[in-house]
Amino acid sequence: MGLHKCFISPQVTFHSNSKDTIMNTQSFLKVSLSLCAAGITLFSAATTQAAVTFNVNINTAVLTSSASAPFSLNFQLNNAGGGLTNTATISNFTFGGGSFTGLTTTTGMVIGNLGTTVTLTSDPLNPFNDFFQGFTPGSSLGFDVTLDTNVNSPTDVFTVGILDSALANITTDGLGNSLVQVDLSSSAPAVLFSNGTGAFAGVAAAPEPSRAMLIFAGVGAAAFRRRRLK
Repeated sequence: MGLHKCFISPQVTFHSNSKDTIMNTQSFLKVSLSLCAAGITLFSAATTQAAVTFNVNINTAVLTSSASAPFSLNFQLNNAGGGLTNTATISNFTFGGGSFTGLTTTTGMVIGNLGTTVTLTSDPLNPFNDFFQGFTPGSSLGFDVTLDTNVNSPTDVFTVGILDSALANITTDGLGNSLVQVDLSSSAPAVLFSNGTGAFAGVAAAPEPSRAMLIFAGVGAAAFRRRRLK
């Protein structure tokens, strides 16, 4: 966050030592300081955004018989030079009959593992934050992501990818062979889902179907109640 400076004008000239002058001057300073404090509060509120949560489901069935195994799940949260801090929290992992394996490898401000929760924090002192850990593929891979949405310039970027045995991203139609990408350019950033290509053509990332159905069901129930009220 940039430093917000509030100035009180020093150009106050005293021509009297009267009690009224002193009281008026004190009142002026109190009002000025109050306005300064209010300005700082409004500035802070304008630069801090609420977090967003979304879910991810990746079809990994094609990986169960792939010669490119073993695979690792990779998360990155990168700061390109902005002054604000963002955090990505990934939780509620499901492996569709598979499981996580091995130890974690991290760079930057990263804690956790695929058995619990993974948290990446990006700030100017830690611009590159990287996590990967092995997993045995099942039919699918699912998890929830909660992201801060503080807008930096250049913007922070969160990505999800799958690495092969050589720790290279499996090929996808996403930018940088990512399966999920979020450019934190607004308080409501778009979540881009991608699909595997070539030998990984069966891999596909999308919002988790069961949760999408719950959302649609909730909308449908609300519409039904509105019709009943009419």
